[in-house]
Amino acid sequence: MTQRRFGRVASLFFSVLALLPAAAAAQSAIVGTVTDNTGAVLPGVTVEASSPVLIERVRSVITEADGRYTIVDLRPGTYRITFSLPGFSQAVRDGLVLPADFTATVNIQLALGSLEETVTVSGQSPLVDVTSAARTEVITRDLLDALPTPRNTQSFGYLAQGVRLSKPDVGGAQMMEQVNMRVHGASQLHTTMQIDGMLVSPAFSDGAIQNYMNQAHFAETAFTTSSQGAEVSAGGVRVNLIPRDGGNQFHGSVYAGFTDGSWQSDNITDELRARGVTTPTGITNIHDVNPSFGGPIMQDRLWFFASMRWMSVDEKVVNAYMPDGSPAIVDQYVRIPLLRLTYQATSNHKISAFVDRPFKYKGREFTFGIEPSRASRRRNPGEANYHNAGVKLTAPISSRFLYELGYTQIVERLHSGYQPAEFPTTPGSW
Repeated sequence: MTQRRFGRVASLFFSVLALLPAAAAAQSAIVGTVTDNTGAVLPGVTVEASSPVLIERVRSVITEADGRYTIVDLRPGTYRITFSLPGFSQAVRDGLVLPADFTATVNIQLALGSLEETVTVSGQSPLVDVTSAARTEVITRDLLDALPTPRNTQSFGYLAQGVRLSKPDVGGAQMMEQVNMRVHGASQLHTTMQIDGMLVSPAFSDGAIQNYMNQAHFAETAFTTSSQGAEVSAGGVRVNLIPRDGGNQFHGSVYAGFTDGSWQSDNITDELRARGVTTPTGITNIHDVNPSFGGPIMQDRLWFFASMRWMSVDEKVVNAYMPDGSPAIVDQYVRIPLLRLTYQATSNHKISAFVDRPFKYKGREFTFGIEPSRASRRRNPGEANYHNAGVKLTAPISSRFLYELGYTQIVERLHSGYQPAEFPTTPGSW
């Protein structure tokens, strides 16, 4: 009886999962209507969307009786749309730029003619998603790399209208202890974090504290601040990180940023000195080095993307000194290796999986009012467990039926160990 009941529940669960609306599950889509030169709708038109970002290269559908078509679950990128029907000239819409979490409407008119005739249309990509009331702003990888912004996932929020940060993150000074995002007066507890549409908001501190991310992993970051979809239960900002899949050609990139703190001003005034302030808060070192490399293991079948991130922020604490009189420094770093695989199992079944494993080190746990030389605790990568992992199956069965099944695991197991000089049995740093 128990097994039979479990089977019914499982069947119901997967049936509901499979029937979720495509708009709630897919990343991006292209929709539209095909007509002839008299305005009559054309059913049976073959519509093909091709792009280097698709591991299968081409995704095709057939227009329905009302002339409408929908191509779902598309990756962000530049597309070429081809429309063909016997007895009509072939039409091509070239150079269509499709961002993340966006539904582009492309209506086309086919003229009578032979199959050898092709009409190519190059126009501006749609700027407004007329199928959704959600307010979504997409920050591209090129923009993030070009702007002098901290490469901290939470700090990207100030690029989106209406999003406020819990404290300013200038030059990445908050990369080790992160900031929080708020929108429309909603608490930071209502922030929803997703990777490729799958939830990665942790339970640590009720979701207010997010895990560390390898920024090279993501091609675009989409911020939705209002009219959230059915997959979001909270009222705050939704951040959807769109990952890179690799590609049919080998490619790589390197980001490197450094500062030694000499560009930071000293804001100590005579009034503060009179109150006993002798050294301000600040940083002595920030570095962020993030190389990445991706390409095919098997052409059109199996892609990989790999990256490593080395980032560090060494902080000065107000009025903190070591016994020798030198300023006390909170020395800390995070190292994040990442691997992502994308596999086209069949023409309609794609499987993707990723894992990144942050290793965090903090030399001494101290703040203002704690004597640094007596701070007996530290964060040791060998004694903690941070990691982000996920696997996702996507199957666009038809223009009306999209099946997605995914699993994510986000672990933030914080551990502060004793200093090895005081308790030698504690393992050393990684």
